Parts: sequence; C-alpha cells; structure tokens
Amino acid sequence: MKITEHYLKSNYYLITIYVMAFFAFISTGPFQIVNQYIFVSFLLILSVLLISFKNTIYTIPVIFALMYSYNQLNPNSNMIDGFNFIYLIPAFLFTSIIIHLIRFKPTFKMGVLTKPYLWIAIAYIASIFYVDITITYIQLSFMGFIYLLLYQFYLQTSHTDESYLVRILFFASLLLVLEFTYSIAFGFFTENTSLSLINRVLIGMEESWYREDYGFGNINDVAIHLTLLISAQFYYVLKYPKQILYWIVPLFSGFVILLTASRGGYIGILTAYIIFIPYMIKNTTKIGKKNALYVLLLVCSALIVLNPLMKIAFNLAIQGGFDNLDNFTSDRTILYKNALTVFKKYPVFGGGWEAMVDRVNPDRIQVFHSTIFQTLAVMGIFGLISLIYYFVQTFKYLFKNRSLIKDMLLIGIIASQVVGLVDNTMYMLLYTIATLILFSLLENNEEKQ
Repeated sequence: MKITEHYLKSNYYLITIYVMAFFAFISTGPFQIVNQYIFVSFLLILSVLLISFKNTIYTIPVIFALMYSYNQLNPNSNMIDGFNFIYLIPAFLFTSIIIHLIRFKPTFKMGVLTKPYLWIAIAYIASIFYVDITITYIQLSFMGFIYLLLYQFYLQTSHTDESYLVRILFFASLLLVLEFTYSIAFGFFTENTSLSLINRVLIGMEESWYREDYGFGNINDVAIHLTLLISAQFYYVLKYPKQILYWIVPLFSGFVILLTASRGGYIGILTAYIIFIPYMIKNTTKIGKKNALYVLLLVCSALIVLNPLMKIAFNLAIQGGFDNLDNFTSDRTILYKNALTVFKKYPVFGGGWEAMVDRVNPDRIQVFHSTIFQTLAVMGIFGLISLIYYFVQTFKYLFKNRSLIKDMLLIGIIASQVVGLVDNTMYMLLYTIATLILFSLLENNEEKQ
C-alpha cells in the first residue's frame, strides 16, 4: 500500500490521469467509444481510491479528469429527465462515498464555506412552495445541497500539502490548454484550407474554430476554468523564478485564449494578468525581475509580429462597437430585462431554475449570463443575500493569514468571477465543484501548517 501511495503522490500519476483525460476528450465521432471506456475507467479508479484510502486527496485528479474529458455535445434538460451515461458519475461517487464513510468514520467539522453554502443551498430550492414542480426542477434545485455535501466530504477526508495541491491544479490547467490547442489546430488544418493564412485564422476565430461546444462547457466556460486554474501557473512563476519555462506557460495559456476569440476568456485572462503583474513585480527576486524583462521583450516582439492577429481579436472583442448594445452584448441586455421581469414577479425567493426556457432551445433552461441577474431571477433577494454572504466569507478567508498559494488562488477566483458579471460563472456545475473542492483542500493544507 505504501508503494501505491508513493506512486499516487508522484507526477507520474498526475500525468497519466490527465493524458488519459486528453485522449478521452479528443475521442469523438467514430471514436466516441474510447471516451466512454476511459470514462468508465476513471469511475472505477475513483471508486477504488475512495474505498481503499482514508486520504481522499488522490481522487481529486480523477475528478478534474472526469470533468474535463466529458465531450458529449449539446447538453439539455432531456439528458436530465431521461437516463444518460452521465448518471454513472453520481452513482459511482455516492456508493463509494458511503463505503468510505462507513469504513473510515471521518469526524465532522465546519468549514469556511459550510454556513454560506448552506444558505445558497436553501436559496436553490426556496421557490418550491409556489412554482410548478418537475423532475428537472427537483434535480437542479437540490444541487445546492449536493455541492455542500461534496465540500463537507472532502473537507473531512482530504489531507494534502501545498506542493501536491498546486501540482494537481497546474497539470489540470495544462490539460485545458492542450484541449484548446488541439481544437484550434484541428479546425485550422481541416477547414477552409484553400484560403489564405490570415483568412483561415479570421474565419476560425469568428467560428470558434468550428467547435464552440466542448461537451463539458462552451468555449467561454472552458476559458473560465483556465482562468481559475492559471493561478497554479502564476504560483510556479513566483515559487521558481529562475525557471524561464514557468514564465512561458502562462504566456502560452494567454495566447491560446487569444486565439479562441472567447470574449469571456479575454476579460478573465486580462483581469488575472492585471492583478498578477504588479504582485509579481513586488514579490519576485532579482532573477525573477530579470526574467520578467525577457518575457516583456518577448511579448512586445510578439505583438509586433502578430499585429494582424491582434486586430482580428480586437474587432471580435468589440463585436461591431457600442452603438448596438444588444449586438455588442450578444443579446445579454434582453436576458437581463427578462431576468428582472422574473424577479419582479417573484422578488423574495425568485422564480426557480425553470423560471424561463431558453429562447433558442426549448429543451434548455434559460441561463441569464450574469451571476447577479441569474441570482435575482432564480433565487430572489434571499439568494442575493446568500451570495453576498458567500463572497464575504470567501474573501475574508483568502485575505486572512495570506500565503503565496492563497494569493494566487485569490487571483484566479477574482478573475473568473469578474467574468461572472457577464456570464453565469457562479452557478456553473463544474466551476462550483472545482472551487468548493479547492477550498476544502486549501483549508486542510492551512490547518496542517
């Protein structure tokens, strides 16, 4: 068992898991069966680890791999109402967790987010007394309590050190960069190959490289996850300032997001850089500042060489200019008006998760593409108060007893939540799972120190 645990703590284990996740992600069309085989393999590995080890930290890479390898396109409410392959995840997870709890009997403890997320969980379902109850409504509304239970489970059962925690996040961020890079390269080399280079890039960026849907999220969702996880890349820049490779990685991540033409990604990565750069200048070593200068020269040179690309990215970012707000915001102003209409009808607890169906796809619930407007429409004033309480506790914890890992995660959380002002960051399924698990690990790491 010690030999096995030694392997689970190694980079070999992390690389193996994330390489499997990458191959699962790119296995589409006639190779979709490969995705499913790897998916089942992950579920089996997850169950074995939960049942066999008291310390559940070794399951975290598998969870990230599961999240970022799911590639079934166009998810909708029909997938929730009927049986779907994705139901294997909670089935395996729930059964294994029960066995783990019976076998190891962990001690309950309160975490930083226990009370705030209890409030949010109640807000998720508080509209149950006056809205139409459907299977989809029940499943979505109880997700708040499922999130809370998942957070509590890992808070009580996971034990890690800072090095392993950052390595998990760092390799997960590389997985997302690889998935973006593969999708961009695939689109570039298979579509419109008769056009000139600049036109292939222009059309590719306009069309999200012909793959806006990544399965586990659209292109903006994936960019939000990378914005959150880039905090681990920043960590290595400051932890090992002599290693120039660690300086290149976040630059390449930013370049990949630039190519995606994800406007949410642009907002998130720019926010992260704007916060990180002055922090880095203040806290890095002399060698670090020297490397920073080299990186600055590299960036300036790249901006000159890639000037046509920058013009394309800028034009796509402003999307026709500010004269037509509906066009500039991708009809978000209409969504916000609809959210306020729902809120006025149900001001206290909101209209619930099925308050509106999607304007384009009736099989999907309406997402209002703003954390604030989503909260008001779905959970009302009570939800907004719960959300404020959550953020107050989150930032209070991150600013207390500051450390490098906490400061870097703070950058990732701020940057990704800034995107939430114009997108639905806070209530994204995978983003919520990722942040709650991160907090449970961070709290246990700090407690260990």
